[in-house]
Amino acid sequence: MIPHGLHKNNSRNGYDIALLALSHPLDFSTASVQPINLSERNSKPTGKVILSGWGITEDFPKGSPILTYTNKIQILENEECQKMESRQSVKDSQICVIPDSPDVVADACRGDSGGPLTQLNQEGSFVLIGVVSYGNSCGLNMRQRRSPGVYTRVSYFIDWIYKNIVLFEILSGVLERE
Repeated sequence: MIPHGLHKNNSRNGYDIALLALSHPLDFSTASVQPINLSERNSKPTGKVILSGWGITEDFPKGSPILTYTNKIQILENEECQKMESRQSVKDSQICVIPDSPDVVADACRGDSGGPLTQLNQEGSFVLIGVVSYGNSCGLNMRQRRSPGVYTRVSYFIDWIYKNIVLFEILSGVLERE
């Protein structure tokens, strides 16, 4: 695992991102395992998004045994998010998400951390725009307190991601030759 050097064990500091190095290549011959596009550098997506994960739900209080998702959420501008998230500073490296209507209960929860926040692009392909970071209330508690979920903004870290992928590939090649 390659955590961001400024993470400091605090998901709220704006550097809640890491890369995983796999011991074997993934098999992309099945529809259930496919690569995903990354956001363009410094892009600021808007609109509806899709969240998926295995976290806690009303039906599965210990975490879901199946991958669940919701598309009933949308990006909230950081300025609006800051007004709702007054206890914590919302950084440019973060995206806030909120249900798209007051009667919807949808958010990440325990077990979803590190999971994907995606959006369909104009070509119909999924783009990874965020990574589950933190929130003040799970989707389970949304009816009691409407609070945004906060995600790491992938586009903010594109240079860091590619630099570390290249560095890992170089080091892996050196280690394999020894």
